[in-house]
Parts: sequence; structure tokens; C-alpha cells
Amino acid sequence: MKTLFTLCCVFAITVPAFAHDTWVEVNTPEVREGNVVHVDLKLGNHGNDHRDFKLHSLITLDHATLAVNMPCGCEVDLKPNLIGTAYEEKQGYWTTPYITTKPGLHVVSHELDTLHG
Repeated sequence: MKTLFTLCCVFAITVPAFAHDTWVEVNTPEVREGNVVHVDLKLGNHGNDHRDFKLHSLITLDHATLAVNMPCGCEVDLKPNLIGTAYEEKQGYWTTPYITTKPGLHVVSHELDTLHG
């Protein structure tokens, strides 16, 4: 009985956690060889059952990776070319242009190895 009471108390005071997510967007899903793709790295919150996204700010790039895996198996690091779009603190996102050089599937990948808020 005491265990049941403890479990009820724990569930009663449980509050949903709100966190920020990072995601990558590109301006077009289909690109021809030699075309420019704009790759955006964003930080924000999900809302409305994941239908809305509210931007939070620029993420710190210290523990982040952003790369394109090309059809040949090589990887191109996009992080050195990222440009911030923020005019003020708590605004904007990172963006960079990428020009495809080979035909085939190009996969943009992103990892973040830290907690962020």
C-alpha cells in the first residue's frame, strides 16, 4: 500500500519536460548536378503536435557536426562555411550554400553531442 501511495504521488507531481530540438532544412528536395542547395541548421521548439516550430536562437557549434555525405562515399564538412542569420540574441539560424558536384544521392547529416536549452 505504501508503494502504491508513493507511485501515485510521483505520477501526480510529474511535469512534462520542454526541450529544444535541432533540425536541418534544405530549400529543395531535388537538385541537379552543379546546382546550389541552401542548408539551414536550426534550433527551436516543437508545437501544435509537431506541426509548428518556433526558432530559439543560434546553437553553439562547438559540439556540433554538419556534413554532406556524397554518392562517392566522401563527406564534406559544412561547418566552416556556416553563416549566422541573427540580428539579435535569441534569433536566427545557421545557413550555408552547398553546390552539388556529382550526380546521385547527397545526404545532409547533423549531430550535436551536448545538452542545450
